[in-house]
Amino acid sequence: MKVKQGVRYIHSASEPYNEEREMSNERIDVWIEHYGMYKFQSHCSGQARGKDLLEAISEINSKPVYPIHTIHPEEYKKVSRVVVLVEESIKYELH
Repeated sequence: MKVKQGVRYIHSASEPYNEEREMSNERIDVWIEHYGMYKFQSHCSGQARGKDLLEAISEINSKPVYPIHTIHPEEYKKVSRVVVLVEESIKYELH
């Protein structure tokens, strides 16, 4: 991976934590530290409201945005100037 220093890693999970998950998180934390990333952890259950997602993207000011697992990916264009509408079977290079 070629990751720029200071990029953000957002981990959001709805599964309950267990010992196996804890070991996996420790491994992820080592890689995040290695690449100089900032980690944000959020435990959530269920789906976030579209309005809340758009507000979060706007506040984070992420560039670019790759909306996935959404019915209306074009909505993200309201809050970000750089939105990549992901297509199946296309390889994307993340910035």
